[in-house]
Amino acid sequence: SSKLSGLTVSLNGHDGAEYERLTGMAGKNFDQILANLRALIAERDRRRPDFKVKVSFILDRENYAHLGPMLDVARSLPADKVFLCNFLHAPFAGGTAAERSIFDDHGEILQAMRAAIQEQPVWFRQRIDPPIILERNPTQKRCDVHQTQLRIDGEGKDRKSTRLNS
Repeated sequence: SSKLSGLTVSLNGHDGAEYERLTGMAGKNFDQILANLRALIAERDRRRPDFKVKVSFILDRENYAHLGPMLDVARSLPADKVFLCNFLHAPFAGGTAAERSIFDDHGEILQAMRAAIQEQPVWFRQRIDPPIILERNPTQKRCDVHQTQLRIDGEGKDRKSTRLNS
């Protein structure tokens, strides 16, 4: 009965192990989130077909090879929109852009991602929002997602508020 027009859920990866690697939260949360998504979509289909259920995944230089399985998960739901997000860097070892993000000079990675998207059926390919590929250019705009979105983690905690209160 909400007036919301949709909901985006960050699955982050294609399975519990990848979810745990990317989020640091228990991999079992992935299965629960996926089950909840399926229930939400079933209820949406029953009550409000105009309500859009979207999913997002994080891509980095370690997991780009799993893009096909990520898209398989999204298609099996089926998600109305799929956001593929390049890894957002953090200022700690193992989390910097130089270590994890995908740049415009990573030709092999870019080709593998294009191929995984092209393998999808046309009806589903149109739902995929490809990742923004970083340029090795210091004038590139910074991401404002942390200031414009409310983020709730797999344990139901509002991470933005938690960070502001600490």
